[in-house]
Amino acid sequence: MAYINALRQLMQAEGWDAVVISGTDPHGSEYLPKRWQVRKYVSGFTGSAGTVVVTADHAGLWTDSRYFIQATAQLEGTGIELHKLGMPDTVNYPEWMAENLAENSTVCVDGLCMPLAEVRSMQTLFASKVITVVSRPDFIDALWSDRPALPDAPAFELGLEYTGRTRADKISWLREAIAAKGCGSILLSSLDEIAWLLNIRSCDIAHTPVVIAYLWVGVDRAVLYTTESKFDEAPPPPLLPME
Repeated sequence: MAYINALRQLMQAEGWDAVVISGTDPHGSEYLPKRWQVRKYVSGFTGSAGTVVVTADHAGLWTDSRYFIQATAQLEGTGIELHKLGMPDTVNYPEWMAENLAENSTVCVDGLCMPLAEVRSMQTLFASKVITVVSRPDFIDALWSDRPALPDAPAFELGLEYTGRTRADKISWLREAIAAKGCGSILLSSLDEIAWLLNIRSCDIAHTPVVIAYLWVGVDRAVLYTTESKFDEAPPPPLLPME
């Protein structure tokens, strides 16, 4: 309850009538590095899917049937109500806000962690009540004083015996694919796609061997945006040799 009350104080100071915590990261991941586990920090819920919405008089977690029992136990005493997605009497959080927020309200989201299509869908849903959606990246920093930094685990390259294709071959294939679409470049943000394309791995996320990064691929150049120190002293792959 303390985190919810602190969040409401921030909302009052900023003029927000609701805050949406998407429970993902800037890469749309389901499994997250500690820095982006904002939903867990605010609610205590540790499931891999769910959205938290906080207003002046309500706090709710929307999640699916995989987590009903877990969420019921973890939300006890937090003041957060469980909204059971997929049940006949439950609407999803955008519809709930459209119904329960007053006209001319303001909804805050972390735009780094919210898909544009989802924001546009909310804006369409909110239009009749003139509800505004604003983006405040990393707004949780005002409350989470010891928020973990971005992970900086070493990265390494997998050998051809594991990948089957070189990254040069894969990038060439990708360039042909985007050219066929009439495009000159592509920006990749999904971590598994980057790991596959470049044949690189790391342990930035527990049990998920990906590198926190973005990748831009153009006609004759490709640029990986990540922490440079990851590649300073890359360890050998923690894999057994194939027989």
